[in-house]
Amino acid sequence: MVKILPFSKSLPSTDKGTVMRKKAEAMYKDVVEKLYKDFLEGPNHTLETDSSSWTPEQTESFLVKSAAEVLRLSESVFNDHSKSVFDLGLNSLTAIQLRNAIAKSFSNVPQNFLFQHPTISSMREALLSENHVDPAQVIETRYQQTQELAQAYVERAKDDFPVAKNEYEIEKKEKVVMLSGATGSLGAFILRDLLKDASVKKVYCLVRGKESDLYSRLVKAFESRHLDSSLLKSDRVEALPMRLNEPYLGFTKERYEQLKEEVTIVQHCAWLLDFNMTIDHYDKECIAPFYNLLKFAYRQVNPMHVHFISSVSASAGLGSEIEEKPLPFNSRVAMPMGYAHSKFVCEILLNYLTKEKNFPCYVERVGQVCGDSENGVWNTSEQFPLMFIAGGSLMHKMPKLDTDVDWVSVDYAAATIVAIMISSSQLSADEDNSIYHIVNPHVITWEDVLTAMRSNGMKFDTVDPAEWFQE
Repeated sequence: MVKILPFSKSLPSTDKGTVMRKKAEAMYKDVVEKLYKDFLEGPNHTLETDSSSWTPEQTESFLVKSAAEVLRLSESVFNDHSKSVFDLGLNSLTAIQLRNAIAKSFSNVPQNFLFQHPTISSMREALLSENHVDPAQVIETRYQQTQELAQAYVERAKDDFPVAKNEYEIEKKEKVVMLSGATGSLGAFILRDLLKDASVKKVYCLVRGKESDLYSRLVKAFESRHLDSSLLKSDRVEALPMRLNEPYLGFTKERYEQLKEEVTIVQHCAWLLDFNMTIDHYDKECIAPFYNLLKFAYRQVNPMHVHFISSVSASAGLGSEIEEKPLPFNSRVAMPMGYAHSKFVCEILLNYLTKEKNFPCYVERVGQVCGDSENGVWNTSEQFPLMFIAGGSLMHKMPKLDTDVDWVSVDYAAATIVAIMISSSQLSADEDNSIYHIVNPHVITWEDVLTAMRSNGMKFDTVDPAEWFQE
């Protein structure tokens, strides 16, 4: 949020020009509070109304009107009540506005209401149901949906993928990789290591965005992480538009067939990271596109080797000691959030293809990835970098946490994944050797992290988590 002040206004500052934060906060307290109030209440401050006697039709009308006001769209845009409002432009910030607008007419609307019920129809059903505020019931429903979705994809795969044959030549074939997610942290390091490997003939990078910007996005991803961008000045790397939801992945039929013949390894690293979104949203945005990529990678003779970046959250329900084995067909082994559920569905599908269709698929379950070991570049929008910046540098307070730390440096994680990709490139499908855990075997405590921060010159007190988060 930005507030434009009159030119005559100024911020109190020291002789050196540094803003005096506390005085500035006190001076503009009313302005800031009004800014937040206006944002949270949305563009039109809806008056509280009594919805106790509303019919389903009246409830839907209210929801459509509220969503249209928040998104500044015509109500006709919301004619399809089964369509997710996130597909129509809602995001994490405007979701707060819409939730608050709904809460003025309905009681006990949870903060994550829109993420759990993203369509007009599902919102209506939840609001008119006596059980809509029961978190346990919502979680149970999501687990059941995930179980059914995994089964549905397995059923589809039974018809879409005949049993493959492996007839690999004894002489090692040059490796051609199709990589998604190369503009992200892990993906950028994977691309760097692939380009440094002489056995890799070429890497096709699937990148989101305008075609004219694809290569520059790769360069930016490298430069922002202090990686050698000169590696990208080679015909061994080519940026392609990522359109997995389109026929032929957005390519012409001829280009699609050419890539299908040429590529030997697929590494799918791109994935939506939003812990609020439900499995329904992940199915549309991530799982269904990945299924199309699997169909691209399949060949009845010598299918491509498919690698999938999963998460330890997909198996967290199995306990503290989790073996490198396929998951049981039980969605409750995943953490209760859409992100983990989406990874679970894909793992179940990949295990089925490996075991029943002789399609070599590999899962790399990745734990908490941190900055690289050389420069320490870590996305500052993530939880722990934010904690270090806010707590260690600004508040000078850090929370006491009773937790172990097993973060793995992104360059170590990428090197391990690339080694798996290269070493398995000539192997046949093998269910017993298809799961790998990319985690740090050397566990330290949170107190060790705080000690390291202090040894690097950061000064702070430690306080209880509740006090820290409140402040």
